[in-house]
Amino acid sequence: MQGKLHQFDQALRSEIVRNSGLLHLECLTCAQSTSALAMYPEETMHLEEAFTFLTQSTAGKSPAVKLSSTHVETVVQILDRWPASQRFPGTQLTATVSNPVI
Repeated sequence: MQGKLHQFDQALRSEIVRNSGLLHLECLTCAQSTSALAMYPEETMHLEEAFTFLTQSTAGKSPAVKLSSTHVETVVQILDRWPASQRFPGTQLTATVSNPVI
């Protein structure tokens, strides 16, 4: 899950989407970057904390970081921004972070 989130984030940072549209009866092709959809540094930090918590919890260790609503809100913000085709690891993480097994 963590690797997929980082892979999708990296793809969004470097992807260029070509959009065609009509303007005054001329067909224009515009290049649009998806980098604005990528994770912000603080979002990356919150996700890393969530994965650390989950890794430590499932290993039976006492987590060094406690999860808060900020961690869930971060995942929700990313899911709101990302294209539907790239949301599945985030939806899995949201479910796991919302109901961690400790």
